[in-house]
Amino acid sequence: MLTPPKSAVFRFDAFELDASAGQLRKHGRNLRLAGQPIEILTLLIERQGEVVSREEIQQRLWSEETFVDFENSLNKAISSLRQALSDSSEKPIYIETLPRRGYRFVKPVERVEPHATPKPAANATPIPTAKETPGPAQAHSPQASSVSWTRTWLPLGVLMAILLLIGAWIASLKASIPQVLSVSQLTTTSRVDPFGHLQSDGARLFFLERKGHKWSLMQMSAAGGEPQPFPNPFENMKIFAVSPDASEMIVAPFTRRDDFLPLYLMPSVGGSPRPLGNVVASDALFTPNGAQITYATSDGIYLIQRDGMNPRRLVSLAGPKDNLDWSPDGNLLRFTRGDLEGDLTKDRSEIWEVDSNGSHVHPILPGWDEQPLQCCGKWTRDGRYYAFVSFNHGGSANVWIQSASKNILSLHRGQPALLSSGPIHFDQLLPGRDGHQLFALGYEGRDEYVAFDPQTREYRTLLGGTAAAWLGFSREQNLTVSRHGDHAIWKSKPDGSDAVQLVSASLHPAMPAISPDGAEVVFEGDADNSHVSRLYVVPASGGQPQVLVAEKVSVEIPEWAPDRSAVVYTSTDPTTRRSHLYLVNRKSAESKMIVGSEGFRNTRWSPDGKYLAAVSDDESRIALMNWSSGAWCLLPRATCSARPSGRATHNPSFSRTFWRRASPFIRSRSPVVFSIRFKAATACSVATFCGAASRTLRPKAPSSFTSLAATTTSTRWI
Repeated sequence: MLTPPKSAVFRFDAFELDASAGQLRKHGRNLRLAGQPIEILTLLIERQGEVVSREEIQQRLWSEETFVDFENSLNKAISSLRQALSDSSEKPIYIETLPRRGYRFVKPVERVEPHATPKPAANATPIPTAKETPGPAQAHSPQASSVSWTRTWLPLGVLMAILLLIGAWIASLKASIPQVLSVSQLTTTSRVDPFGHLQSDGARLFFLERKGHKWSLMQMSAAGGEPQPFPNPFENMKIFAVSPDASEMIVAPFTRRDDFLPLYLMPSVGGSPRPLGNVVASDALFTPNGAQITYATSDGIYLIQRDGMNPRRLVSLAGPKDNLDWSPDGNLLRFTRGDLEGDLTKDRSEIWEVDSNGSHVHPILPGWDEQPLQCCGKWTRDGRYYAFVSFNHGGSANVWIQSASKNILSLHRGQPALLSSGPIHFDQLLPGRDGHQLFALGYEGRDEYVAFDPQTREYRTLLGGTAAAWLGFSREQNLTVSRHGDHAIWKSKPDGSDAVQLVSASLHPAMPAISPDGAEVVFEGDADNSHVSRLYVVPASGGQPQVLVAEKVSVEIPEWAPDRSAVVYTSTDPTTRRSHLYLVNRKSAESKMIVGSEGFRNTRWSPDGKYLAAVSDDESRIALMNWSSGAWCLLPRATCSARPSGRATHNPSFSRTFWRRASPFIRSRSPVVFSIRFKAATACSVATFCGAASRTLRPKAPSSFTSLAATTTSTRWI
């Protein structure tokens, strides 16, 4: 095991890791990698050849008091690290994934020692100088003395000038990059919707809160305080921008999160809004002098007078455009081009720039990311900097800042500096009008379950708002089981009352499922910390857990049969990495593979026990099995326009199945729950959530199927 000091440089293949500087180089050139990926790489290299568990990485990167979506953050950091190393999880060259155990750096590593300054040998003969050995013609020659002085002091003067310039340049680098002095949390709500962005009139902050299908436009003091509703004449309204003199706002009414909305002007103190001509836009803001309004459509960016007259096109540019922001001098307009819908494999968004004449349209950071996911950029009040968010550069949603200066001492222009480095993920920036603050929407990972009623389209909190994961219900809906933030399994009523701990965190329990009659709870656990999980059963009334299934490889994701006679679970072949489904008899504990289940996992029974639904390993397909005939039916790929994630969920008649669309960003406009009618096999949207849904989507009331249980996986605050 390598345990050198952190100041050492590690070399492997064409790469060098300078742990103290936090830099990874390839062929001597710095790679764009910072923050958590560098920390993880340092830890793995320090333990080269050994398995480093995910828990150890969590302890290294985050303290116990930090609440963060660790799984998502770690997965993104590992993905960014592998991308920088041109590595692959399937055929690892450097970082090997050991399922349910952790990661291992498999490449031999060489530690490069710092080079010592060479000392002259003891018997070395000193080289005589011209002064010590003057020639006959040089001994008393004024010309020779002048030449000697020139040769001696002129290079030294040039060297000193160069050193002074380098010192001034380094000083300018340090002075020109703003430093974060403190981070203050202003709100504790988990319902802030980034669709409403973040706006200010100097004294107040404005943002949207979402409750089901309704939104509330909120206002609060920029110094902090209790948020209050902002009176407005619309059922739902968002603010696009506030005028420079804070007298008016560009607003838009809406009924859902549409890409384009009609624009209105409304007094900041309240009053009747007036339409801005017939303009429908994706974003809008005032010009720095307040005389005109800039807005974006699907085909370009336009300017219009505040009275709605004389619209003209600034630039023709197709595609989604958002987050418009003028430089304070009015010479440059920057904006986000592209969209973030939540699919990291397909999404792409870059920050672009155009001058006030509509010329020189280009991305400001070409080549900074192989797959750019940038957004939400804003100029500081003095125009010296431009801050923005990158969702994948460095492994998480961090704030970056770029200098706008172009003088000779600012050669770093175009290379952004990291302003934040987790564990808080940021979105929707807003520089304060005093020039010393930067407001943002922040979110930390937190699983909170809510119930959704498709008829009333209302949400209500489950478990009393307790942070939890893997929620399951008994058939009568009077009992729930879930894993809480202390990593123990608890039983309670749906409102969180009468909570009792069933399984301690020492067993590393996960994926609990309560039997239909509410008598037993099955879960996966790792009692001996061998990183090979087993299935356990514990009485719902409390008691000692008993092993149900123990194999040489991990078994996971247990699901009770409707008659409680058996449990379906998943096992993954370590060689092929393909999943298989198994059925274990509850009484005899005999297991058998379900024929035709290769490549599927995450099962869910229909309430009548006639069908079994499963999700494919790559989460791209859903399959149904007729339990009596053993025949599998693969749902048409056309119906899976969204990537199904977690377990499929059925209504009692089994005429539909429900699944959620995964989205790592709450800012996405389309995290939704879908349903399929089996007769028509067409997908339809059932509900739109303001956050990502849970891993497991379970029916709240299967007798009538009046609600769905889901989680919002982030707590958002300003």
